[in-house]
Amino acid sequence: LGLIIQGGLIGPLARKVGEFRLLIIGACILAAGMAGLAVSQQAPLMMASVVLVGAGMGFLQPLISSLASQVAMPSQQGAVLGLAQSCGGLARTVGPVATGWMYASLGTQTPFLTGMFAALTAAGLGLLLSRESLEEKAR
Repeated sequence: LGLIIQGGLIGPLARKVGEFRLLIIGACILAAGMAGLAVSQQAPLMMASVVLVGAGMGFLQPLISSLASQVAMPSQQGAVLGLAQSCGGLARTVGPVATGWMYASLGTQTPFLTGMFAALTAAGLGLLLSRESLEEKAR
C-alpha cells in the first residue's frame, strides 16, 4: 500500500489537492484507522482499519519531510529536516514501549485511541500551518 501511494499516487494527488490538504486528509485517514482498531471485534473491520492506517502513513511520511523543507527558511532547511527525522526516529523508538505499556496497563483500546488523538492533532497542526503559509504568500 505504501509503495502504491508513495510510488505513484502521492505526486499527482499533491499537485491536484495541495500538500497541506493531502497531509490533513492522510492524518484523518490514519485517525479513522486507529479508531477502527480500537473498536474492532471482528476480522473485517480490523483488516479495513489496518488498510486505513497503512494509507494514512503512506501519505504522511513523505509529506512531512516535503512540507518541513518548504516551511523552513532556506538557511534552516537542513536543521528542520534533521529535526523532523530525529523526531520520527524517537517516536519509532519510544512508541512501541509506551504503547505496549498502555496496552498492558490501561487497556487494549488505549494505544489505538492515543494514536487517533495524535493523528487528529497532526491534522490540526497541518491546518494551522496551511493557513499560516497562505497568509505569508498573500503578503
